[in-house]
Amino acid sequence: MKKIPTMIAALAIGTAVGGSLSADDGLFCLDLQVRMDTLAWKPCVDDLDFAATVKGQISDVDNPRKVDYHSICPDWDLGYRINLKKASFWNCFDFHFSYTWFRSHDSSKATAHNGERIAAVLADPTTINEAALFSGDGFFDTARAKWKMLYQSFDFVIARECPFANCQSITPFFGFQYLKFDQKIKGSYFDTQVFGEQPQIASIAVNTEWQSLYKGAGLKIGTAYTREICHNIKLFGAVSGSLLVGDNHISVGHGKSEGGCCHVMSLYHLQAGIFWKTTVCGIPYELKAGYEFLSLNNIAAPRRYFESVEVSPRSSHASPRDIIGREGGIAMSTPVNVGSIGFHGLTAGFNVTY
Repeated sequence: MKKIPTMIAALAIGTAVGGSLSADDGLFCLDLQVRMDTLAWKPCVDDLDFAATVKGQISDVDNPRKVDYHSICPDWDLGYRINLKKASFWNCFDFHFSYTWFRSHDSSKATAHNGERIAAVLADPTTINEAALFSGDGFFDTARAKWKMLYQSFDFVIARECPFANCQSITPFFGFQYLKFDQKIKGSYFDTQVFGEQPQIASIAVNTEWQSLYKGAGLKIGTAYTREICHNIKLFGAVSGSLLVGDNHISVGHGKSEGGCCHVMSLYHLQAGIFWKTTVCGIPYELKAGYEFLSLNNIAAPRRYFESVEVSPRSSHASPRDIIGREGGIAMSTPVNVGSIGFHGLTAGFNVTY
């Protein structure tokens, strides 16, 4: 919420700049439209858990084990979009090129209070076992995590406006999209212990890092709709979908890496808002304000390791899964390492036609 005043100012500047643009005489009659948008989006990300607060004991009926997971909740951030449109590019079809840039980052912290301990759900079992040699249980006192991502999209489409009814039109479009999507999450876990008859304080830190870089391209198809509600004011809406195929390179701390060739991802984009058209010094331009929603599906996600100990094979005299090993053993990861990421928020901008 602390970023909202800054974003409101940026949106206002984005729309106000349109009134001060000018063009050289040689640029007139090009039938070229330039659009600049400011994006105020909030990311909605699956599975950004980085720690679990653990309290109680598994074997204690009066004080049973309770686990509370902590996650990063990304705040609102700013981005931008540049769009170029060449009218009547080919056989009455218009050509559109757009570049979208959006970056987001956030962090969070968890602290263990009386009777609580922190499980490092971003750390793999080997790391936890090494930490347990120091603490004896594989738990920690505090946890911190940082997450960041960068979304870049290059769209090349052709479209044709089809007027119908009264002051309405639909504009089907199709083309090509190239996407570059980078995300990273880092975790840090700290534990302090007191040793010896003469108390001596010692501490340990465990750091984790996961990074994914996706580069893919594919087909994009969609349609836009406009309706003029009064003179120079239009409502607009658009929906599109993309199916991308590319490479997904993942690195997990200590030089471990895995490459994912032929990684398929789908992308859906919804837009709605209003246009206001006017003219300044003989140059027509439009102000734009609206809402957008963007969803990326089957995108890579970091593995999470449950606050759980190892389990023994099925036995005839006990429950199907007997708990063994250290209390803080993190022995099992989520079986799915893909998820979805969404963005939603406001868009404000302007376009100028030469």
